[in-house]
Amino acid sequence: MPQDNIGVPLPAADVTAIKTWIENGAKDMFGNVPTYPNFQPQIQPYFAVVDAATYQINYAIKSNRIDTVEYNPFLLPNNTNVIFAFIVQDDSTPYALLQVNQMKLSLLPDDFSSATSYTAQYYHTPPPNSNDFFGITLNTSVLPHNQIVYMRYFVNDGDHSSNTWFPTDNLPIQYKTFWSFKVN
Repeated sequence: MPQDNIGVPLPAADVTAIKTWIENGAKDMFGNVPTYPNFQPQIQPYFAVVDAATYQINYAIKSNRIDTVEYNPFLLPNNTNVIFAFIVQDDSTPYALLQVNQMKLSLLPDDFSSATSYTAQYYHTPPPNSNDFFGITLNTSVLPHNQIVYMRYFVNDGDHSSNTWFPTDNLPIQYKTFWSFKVN
């Protein structure tokens, strides 16, 4: 390094200068120490599991969406336990240390100010199919019936002052209805 003349190493004084520069923080020409990017967490897919024994994923079945439209609200039976599972990714915080982890439910697609909030629990499934996710178990008898209920998931990595949530207000209604359900 650098390979300007193949096989000719840098002079010892140059190697020492590079080593000293790295040991002193590898500052740029303005004296700034490089930092690792620290982005907001990203909320990935959710799953709604109706039958924990068979792990039937009811939300993914197109025929279980209103009018069989794949982005419409999915249907849930009354008085049934449902596991909502959320997958989150973060570039610097270990999964188990993510904070907030809440699902909020509202009857309005863009107003979660007075939404019902449920705190998710961290789960890790062992190999061979290791997965990390946050889950909430609810019985549908406590949820509004015959109304569309919109979900939002909130998370914080502890490094940012504001929470991350999905879906956001600025997304098209199809995202919001995909993240919604109706208890029959």
